[in-house]
Amino acid sequence: MSSYPKAPIRVVATLCMVLAAGFGVAAETGLEQGRALLQGGKPDEAYAVLAPLEFERAGDLEYDYLLGVAALDSGRPDKATLAFERVLAANPNHSGARMDIARAYFALGNDAEAKVEFETILGQNPPPLAKNVALKYLAAIEERAKSNKTRLTGYLAAGIGHDDNVTSVTTNFTPAALATYGVPYLPTGNAVTHSSLFSSLEAGFEINAPASETLAWFAGLDAKRRSYVTRHSYDTDTVDGRVGLNLARGNNLYRLSVIGQSYAQEGEAPTTPKQTSDRNMLGVSAEWRRTLDASNQLGAFLQYNEQSYPDTPTGDVEENLLGASWLHAYAGAYKPVIFLSVFEGQDRAKTRLGNGSDVSKSFTGARLGGQFSLGATTDIYASLGYQWRDDDRAYARSNLIAHGQDVLADLTLGVNWRFGKDWSLQPQLAYMRNQSNIPTAEFERTQVSLLLRRDFR
Repeated sequence: MSSYPKAPIRVVATLCMVLAAGFGVAAETGLEQGRALLQGGKPDEAYAVLAPLEFERAGDLEYDYLLGVAALDSGRPDKATLAFERVLAANPNHSGARMDIARAYFALGNDAEAKVEFETILGQNPPPLAKNVALKYLAAIEERAKSNKTRLTGYLAAGIGHDDNVTSVTTNFTPAALATYGVPYLPTGNAVTHSSLFSSLEAGFEINAPASETLAWFAGLDAKRRSYVTRHSYDTDTVDGRVGLNLARGNNLYRLSVIGQSYAQEGEAPTTPKQTSDRNMLGVSAEWRRTLDASNQLGAFLQYNEQSYPDTPTGDVEENLLGASWLHAYAGAYKPVIFLSVFEGQDRAKTRLGNGSDVSKSFTGARLGGQFSLGATTDIYASLGYQWRDDDRAYARSNLIAHGQDVLADLTLGVNWRFGKDWSLQPQLAYMRNQSNIPTAEFERTQVSLLLRRDFR
């Protein structure tokens, strides 16, 4: 990484802290202690004192600035930007916060945002020392842009959990089969409900390489294995891959990807030869995101893919999907964020079923998600999704019910606790329910899990 002036930065930061101390009334003991530790060159200790106060003090100009400086100087630029954003929202003319948020963006590798902030500082006729710092940072940004450094990130994770409906089938299969097919079949193979404890292993990486100031390419791979303690026939192996380009233009980001997935599960289908639940997917995805302001982001996406089932080709489809999204970040102690997406799609079958019908379907869905923080290390998140499905062909899933319709709902609740540098623990609850006028398609499924994750940056 390019060198940049450290001694002048410390002088500027110290001067800004002295100025910030004049805001408001007398500080509380925690603020006084944090300020003293910063002035004594102990940012890690200052952050440890200030971070626990965020729940009560976020929104206090003096506290937010001290917390931001402590986070930045202790190597936590992501936390620093959140604190400095609150300062600037309350006082856009706070020169110290403007300088330090620019430094934080630079430390995060977000050169576009850092450049905007440093240029804003220069446009405000700053003192000579601040001007010199901003100019040298801008030179460092230009030099870093020319270097085109490739960044590699990755993760490893291991987890345990329980799944109460491994096969995602109705618990009352015999009467459901009578209502669907006119025959009271007994459940066998994949139609039997199973519950089991499981373990999981996950790993992944992504490469990002800038090709120019606005264009970068990326490639990534994620692999996951789930092993059931009592039902090994339903162990799953999933591999997801992607490669593509990112183009940044002002407040707009454009992303074009080639995506693929391989899913393997043996299952227990009572057929000869045996039919697995294996499937493969290959497709292309286009996405647009626009940052409206510090709190709002809009997006749109379009995807086409082909899904194939090696052992059951009647399930092969071409899928078209389009949608839009909105993200809003609120100010405040909990730093809440909400996310909403809506989408519509269609699956077009490639082959016919034995009765001349096929598995083509149309679907519409929506997802609402949110997150808020409890202190500096803990986030709580939730996601609620609904999807409405209509079979496009008559008698596709039943010889008694002409037009199949489903409503699939899912709810996810979880906590992300970052208990150490690059380490996190993630307990999660996931519930899914499918309601259908095809009785054999109805089911409920609940999964609880605990995941230990290590990130590599």
